[in-house]
Amino acid sequence: MFDYLYEWMQNIAFYMILMTAALQMLPDNSYKKYIRFFTGLILMTLLLTPALRLFQVQDAFAAIYD
Repeated sequence: MFDYLYEWMQNIAFYMILMTAALQMLPDNSYKKYIRFFTGLILMTLLLTPALRLFQVQDAFAAIYD
């Protein structure tokens, strides 16, 4: 159980670092709001993965995706 939480926190930390680096490398500010919106959606998905796994909704989303 703790291994899963540790891995989940590592994924979020890695994503935040990657997102920050990508935003800093953008040459123009015109696309920044769109990229922040998209990365925010991905971050919300990352934050919801434990709840999705707890309620076993993750399998249903995987079946829909396939």
